[in-house]
Amino acid sequence: METIQIEEVRKAEVPATPGTAFAGGFYFGQINIDGQLYALVVAPKESGQFIGKWSEHYDKIESANSVSDGFKNTLAMADAGSDIAKRALGLTINGQVPWYIPARDELEQVYRHLKPTTRENYCSWRDGENANAVPATDVYREDLPEQTAATEFQEEGAEAMDAGWHWSSTQVSATGAAIQFFNDGSQNGNGKDIEFRVRVVRRLKIL
Repeated sequence: METIQIEEVRKAEVPATPGTAFAGGFYFGQINIDGQLYALVVAPKESGQFIGKWSEHYDKIESANSVSDGFKNTLAMADAGSDIAKRALGLTINGQVPWYIPARDELEQVYRHLKPTTRENYCSWRDGENANAVPATDVYREDLPEQTAATEFQEEGAEAMDAGWHWSSTQVSATGAAIQFFNDGSQNGNGKDIEFRVRVVRRLKIL
């Protein structure tokens, strides 16, 4: 696959409010990857969501283990033959590329800032802990995060995240990858040959 450059944006141009239309999708937060700050964008639901298996095979993919860099993971998945990764990378949405499957900590930020439901959050030992988020976040409380204030992303809204399990691009073992439940925020892992939702994202390097 040809090299794709990550777009750059000035800090002043980054929206302050999650759910704001931005860069081909909707802004939802920021993440630190190896000391570089990025603005995160989730794709529109109609063009950026699909269902599929993480992989048809139980093989360890050496470069798909990052908890923060979903683009790197998705490239590695595609090179190993993952259909959902190839589909994500092949998308052009609102004239923008690249799109990819979010890493675990990127997907967590989608839930934290664009939570669709009013249900209590699942509060286990580490669900919601995210050292790569900007600012870094602690574990969920029953009442935090709250349902998003972005009406389009609230339950039954046109852009709302489906209240079910979503794949991340973060491999946790040869047989499994990290997932997040958008009903209550619980985080877990599951077998790569199970079909779950994918909602693609993109990122912009903040100057």
